Amino acid sequence: EIAPDLATQLTVLSKLKFPALDLRNVDGKNVMALSDDEVRRVKEHADVSGIRVQCLGLPIGKLPLADAAGEPARLRRAVEIARLAGTAR
Repeated sequence: EIAPDLATQLTVLSKLKFPALDLRNVDGKNVMALSDDEVRRVKEHADVSGIRVQCLGLPIGKLPLADAAGEPARLRRAVEIARLAGTAR
């Protein structure tokens, strides 16, 4: 990640003429912990900067199988975040 805060991430990407952001953390918060409103704000800021969210960097599947019971719900949430952020990945 370029920086912990979204504004710096978008500024640097814009200056470097990178058209897209891999969204992992926003202002010190993991993408999976963002509310719907926070994801919408991320998309709005990215749109204003001319940067698209191309994919999500997710902590899905990074735990022992014995602890994986909650993964389907987390995966559904990840799909919803991707939809709100404007990416299909």
